[in-house]
Amino acid sequence: MINLYHCHVAQIFSEAVEEFPDRKALIWDCNNYVTYSDLERISNQIAHYLLDIGVKKGDRVCIILDKLTVTYGIILASLKVGTPYFVVDPANPAARTKYMIEKCQPAVVFVHHGLNLEDFTGKVVYENQNGFFKDCSTDKVNTGRRITGSDPAYIMFTSGSTGFPKGAVISHENLINFITWSQWRFGFSATDIFTNINPLYFDNSVFDIYASLFCGAALAPFDSTISKDPYQVMRKIDELQCTVYFSVPSLLIYFQILKLFNSQSFKSVKKIIFGGEGYPKSKLKELYDCLGDRIIFYNVYGPTECTCICSVYELSETDFTNLEGLPPLGALTPNFSYLIINENGRLVDKNEIGELCLSGPCVGLGYFNDPDQTRTLFVQNPLNNAYHERIYKTGDLVRYNTDDNKLYFSGRKDSQIKHQGYRIELAEIEHALTSVPHIDEAVALQSRANGISIIIAAVATKQSMGADYIKSEAARFIPKYMIPEKIEIFEQLPKNANGKIDRNLLQTKFCS
Repeated sequence: MINLYHCHVAQIFSEAVEEFPDRKALIWDCNNYVTYSDLERISNQIAHYLLDIGVKKGDRVCIILDKLTVTYGIILASLKVGTPYFVVDPANPAARTKYMIEKCQPAVVFVHHGLNLEDFTGKVVYENQNGFFKDCSTDKVNTGRRITGSDPAYIMFTSGSTGFPKGAVISHENLINFITWSQWRFGFSATDIFTNINPLYFDNSVFDIYASLFCGAALAPFDSTISKDPYQVMRKIDELQCTVYFSVPSLLIYFQILKLFNSQSFKSVKKIIFGGEGYPKSKLKELYDCLGDRIIFYNVYGPTECTCICSVYELSETDFTNLEGLPPLGALTPNFSYLIINENGRLVDKNEIGELCLSGPCVGLGYFNDPDQTRTLFVQNPLNNAYHERIYKTGDLVRYNTDDNKLYFSGRKDSQIKHQGYRIELAEIEHALTSVPHIDEAVALQSRANGISIIIAAVATKQSMGADYIKSEAARFIPKYMIPEKIEIFEQLPKNANGKIDRNLLQTKFCS
């Protein structure tokens, strides 16, 4: 049971080390693993290294590494020192990485040895400098009362409507509540082995790390090479006897399309948890019929700004009576209260659709170094004039069904989409496309094929250029998962009666 008097998250990890020193913490393969005491020693050494080079509480630590033992050690060390960390995709376009670093001004960057950090003058530690912490003390870092629950623990970047990513700041208190809830709700124990397929720069990895390593369970990281090969992923899950699986629905659907599932798949898995985007019930039923007799299925929902997950719904046979749409969000966790409000900031009537607004101890601190965006989305409860009560406006449209007392997702109030589990602002893709020389206008749209999200773009240019060229140029500004699969090229995009780009016409033409 979590100690109610924890001040910061690192204390919870230390207790797991004391209780399970010889248990496996990270499992790379059947013969290669790291115990809790090993990970404690490594993270202590890195924590002392950070202090030795002058990193202090409140400074930021940037991690641009694949999944390595040292990567998890840096995350834990940052928590111990009180320096919020943020993880950047090593495959990011240079411009995107540069923007994140300039936004956060980290005291130190741990980076893949092949990457060049343009214009960064701070401390850089390269991956091939394996001995950078070897001579440092293995003793625990004495934080005393320096780190409190309100201090930031990490920064997680999400797509931004301005054309640039936003860094959501999550506190130690947010994580303490999340860890406590996840153990209570799912009953995880030290005998569990979690998959870590989700990239560390992606919000879903918060669940992987904090639900496992802080209760004595093991975590099985899937590096970028293995994650790209579905056959290796399926084989490794069985070889390592993983008991908890978590990913976006699109990955499971991809496995289904490849016909990788049969009644013997996921031999040791007890729980399949999916979230980050909707799972069409027609596809989900196929998987449930295959594995549902021995594996529990959970649909989870939650914005990055609210510590990964704010609702969980356990599926059953009755959820597939009707195969239209998506499974329900269910009910919010005890860590949250919520409002469903209309455009006038008033509560919607029963069974009506409105914007979901969240409050409670898992709502994050805002966006790092971005007061305007923070003021826009982290706002005073419009229904409470008695005291300060901050809510987060998710932008998600939901409906509370009074017949079954469940929440249902109904869409977005803006141009944001979920694609491969990533929360993406279509405006950011459009900004990248119009940054390509000679492209005058651009529209990004979402379509679906076999239940999998597809991004389609329409661009206007008077120059002769091909879709492949446009994609390669856009890749200088946005990561690979945001590059449109298909690009339609026009001399001028169609307009509606108001003179605006006719998105509805383009949506009907290319996304039907």
